[in-house]
Amino acid sequence: MGSYILTVKERDSLLNSIDEIQKDFIINQLKRGRKTIFANVLAADKGRTSSGHVEWELVDYQDGGTEWNRHKELQCECGKILRYQYTVKNRETGTIRKFGINHFIEHTDISSELAKAIVRGWENIDYEMDELLTKIQESWTLDDIIAPDLLEPIDIPNDIQEHFDVGLPLLDRQVRRLKVRVNEYSKKQEGLRVSKLKENEQQSQEEMKQQRGEMVSQLESLGISENLILEKELQLGILVYLKNTDETRISAKNICQYLIELHGAPSETYPGSSALRIFPNICVFLKKLVDFGNLELIENKGIEDRIYRKGAI
Repeated sequence: MGSYILTVKERDSLLNSIDEIQKDFIINQLKRGRKTIFANVLAADKGRTSSGHVEWELVDYQDGGTEWNRHKELQCECGKILRYQYTVKNRETGTIRKFGINHFIEHTDISSELAKAIVRGWENIDYEMDELLTKIQESWTLDDIIAPDLLEPIDIPNDIQEHFDVGLPLLDRQVRRLKVRVNEYSKKQEGLRVSKLKENEQQSQEEMKQQRGEMVSQLESLGISENLILEKELQLGILVYLKNTDETRISAKNICQYLIELHGAPSETYPGSSALRIFPNICVFLKKLVDFGNLELIENKGIEDRIYRKGAI
């Protein structure tokens, strides 16, 4: 996240540097956003007042371009030459007005308060355009924020998919929405995973005992159980988990929860923290499995989590 405010000159330069498809998309989004802000502000006020200004709608927004002062194609009702011209229409009378951003009150009956609210909304639209242009200039990529494989099972909102389709960066607010969806999906999948493991455990106690017996010999062959703080029963539980899971990204944090819920591991945390006391010991054991080639560490999040890929278990 950062500041994306550009000068008019910077905005023009960046807008002219991108391909036509992206440029048309941004300009159309700009127009659509302005119309939406205009309509929403007036509609929100409709319930509080009976004045006629609610019948106005924004029907067009035009940018005269960098040569606006020379071509003089766009004008306000007052005769002033404009770079940006807004056209509004009264739905009851059919009256059409064309003006600059500062002349709402003079040329319509829109109140000063509503005019300011509309302008604030339009300024936010401009800010988001600056954000897109800045990110294009900086070669922004979503891959640096959210791993592509985490997006594959996610239902992508239409407005975000439109950005993907034309190769444009996402807005910060869109990234936040995606993160929420990814987190919600991950929590849901984790719940399903734990539920499935519980169900399998309840239905297959004998099979679990057999697996644990098989894991004992494997654990002994590794020769590491006696040299670790982590209890042998929990070491066996980890091996059972790794044998049964089909996850491509194995989380040490998830293993902690699995051991707590199904193998009686302690759930104590450090004072003033949600960090589990067993987490470091589990990571030490997993490190041993990495050393033996049973796991591959693919992401180290420090005290928050470790992510592994399964080898031969």
